[in-house]
Amino acid sequence: MANDKSSSKFDKAVDRARGNTEVVDAAAPDAIAPGVLAMISDMTTESMSAITSDPTMEFAPQLVSLKEGQMIAGLLEGNGPEAEFTHVDKATGKVTHTIAQTWIVKDPKGGQRASILSTAQLDRKLPPFIGGLVKIVRGPDIQTNNGYRVTDYLVAGPKIEGVTRTWATKPVLDAAPAQPMLAESAAGNSVNQAS
Repeated sequence: MANDKSSSKFDKAVDRARGNTEVVDAAAPDAIAPGVLAMISDMTTESMSAITSDPTMEFAPQLVSLKEGQMIAGLLEGNGPEAEFTHVDKATGKVTHTIAQTWIVKDPKGGQRASILSTAQLDRKLPPFIGGLVKIVRGPDIQTNNGYRVTDYLVAGPKIEGVTRTWATKPVLDAAPAQPMLAESAAGNSVNQAS
């Protein structure tokens, strides 16, 4: 099959897969439509700063990594897109892919957003703060007795009048009703024991 510039993307992909055409360098100016070239520009530190400080812009989350002792504070929007990590074992060459959840924190004064990788601990601590202000501090790594390492996070948000947050997996709503049931159970046991 000839390398025809008017052929579809699908046909070109099939041709490349079959080895029937040369792979076109997408970075080559003649491989990019002229209108697309007008949309591409080189960024300097100054031009990047101008874009990120523009109050009329809304930004997709930037992936950030907190170091021990660092804090991120802002509006917790909730879970973000999953992040995929690729690891190549140096000894075997085996490639493994890991999917990790993320959380999005928005700057309350602007359009900037940060996306941080989640942990089992953050997945339990953050949900009660979704939609509100939150402060997340990365603490030290703690070595457990079974050889695992756990990163400690301090998570806090402002108190909301009339709202009690809970992190219990099986919350006890009200302990008062349970007491009569315990008394009835104890009375039932004495009746059973007497008979």
